[in-house]
Amino acid sequence: MSVKIMAEVWEHSQAKGSELLLLLALSHYADSVRAECWPSVRRLALMIRMSERNTQYLLRKLAKDGHIAITLRGSPRKTNLYRVLRPWCKDCTGHEGAGATGCTVHGAKAFAPDPKSEPKPEERERTRAREEEDVRKGNYSGPEKIESFLRSAGILETSDIYQYSMNGHQK
Repeated sequence: MSVKIMAEVWEHSQAKGSELLLLLALSHYADSVRAECWPSVRRLALMIRMSERNTQYLLRKLAKDGHIAITLRGSPRKTNLYRVLRPWCKDCTGHEGAGATGCTVHGAKAFAPDPKSEPKPEERERTRAREEEDVRKGNYSGPEKIESFLRSAGILETSDIYQYSMNGHQK
């Protein structure tokens, strides 16, 4: 959530009505450096209290009017990537950031690893050892523990919540 982007939209955007509401919803999800986000159309429709079809129409209109840029299936999860365009911000118009392993727009070094990279062999071995230790100690969050928790919460096996929680964890 970027309060910075939302404040900029409130102060500088020329959008009005439903378009402004959708632009604010996108700003809510946007990161504060690149103003990028990838919420689903369904999530946006729920936020602005409109139909998915109307939300799609408004997204196209915002893109046509130059308020946002849409990259189809451009996000890490292959959903649409939205970028709030900020012509009022001279330092923000370019896409200068180098990503998770490079420098950010303002030159600070990002320290998060590239999510596409493979873990180092020693990290993989440490993770495997930790998981084996958890299983040995009983700190295992398998189906038995989930089932025990659901029963202690008074959730019946016939309920939708129980079935949803146990999906993929059947004995």
